[in-house]
Amino acid sequence: MDHHDIVRACEGDFEEFGDSFQGAGWTKAEELADRRYEVMLDVIDDQPRPTSVLDFGCGSARLLDYAIRSGRADGLVYSGLDLSSRVIEHCRAKYPDRTFHQLDVLASTAGLPVFDTILLNGVFHYKGEMAQEAMFDYFCALLRTVRPHAGRTLAFNVMSTHVEWTRDDLFHLPIQQATDFVATELSRRFVVRQDYGLYEYTVYVYL
Repeated sequence: MDHHDIVRACEGDFEEFGDSFQGAGWTKAEELADRRYEVMLDVIDDQPRPTSVLDFGCGSARLLDYAIRSGRADGLVYSGLDLSSRVIEHCRAKYPDRTFHQLDVLASTAGLPVFDTILLNGVFHYKGEMAQEAMFDYFCALLRTVRPHAGRTLAFNVMSTHVEWTRDDLFHLPIQQATDFVATELSRRFVVRQDYGLYEYTVYVYL
């Protein structure tokens, strides 16, 4: 199994549930998905406007839906990126005035500009049948690849190990392992948030 299998699983959710929180792979209530979007957008609160943001693994652009609905889209120059051509086609029809990239960055980043901020929301939650070590290698490779395309900040979330239960198909990553990688290869300036009530944590990386 590789990251293409993860993408196919995400496409299956979208085909079954459509443009909804379930279609984005979230199994709980929509307000929990919104909480993740809120935490992701918090990283740009102190940035000047306009600010360019790449929603990496954008799915059906529900982060942008939330930003508009919550009044946080002002000065947000939003672009989305997804490997799935199906969801990108949907996004382009839904938001024809925004830019969407259909791209496998591990194959090539040709044509991908630099953004003030790159947000990877939910990209590292599901690993399916991929081994933990292989998923960690994918985690590292993807963050190394997108790092040169982030000018100010980078944010990602991942399942926590500080939970009452774990699931074999989810990527539970010890915080120390994540921050060792971040400090060594991305930036020594970062914040870890596990204060928002979900079984995950979010890392803000300042570049």
